[in-house]
Amino acid sequence: SKSTTLIVNENILNTEIDNELVLMSIETGSYFGLNAVGLRIWELAKTNTSAETIINQLLQEFNVSKEQCENEVLSLLEKMLEKKL
Repeated sequence: SKSTTLIVNENILNTEIDNELVLMSIETGSYFGLNAVGLRIWELAKTNTSAETIINQLLQEFNVSKEQCENEVLSLLEKMLEKKL
């Protein structure tokens, strides 16, 4: 849910390349790439905040509707959860 506190998996290797982020799970050996907005979401998630806080921050930083921002952030977070990121 939007109010759940996010915790980034500390066993994830990551490197930033040209304003994008590449993540690799040591546990599964799988890779996951994030664009510039995904990188910003990752940075915010590392502060152990909620999805709602991330959404509100992105609404201040980007020209996007609240509905689109919520849908895309929650979708990305769900994918990251599935990948144990």
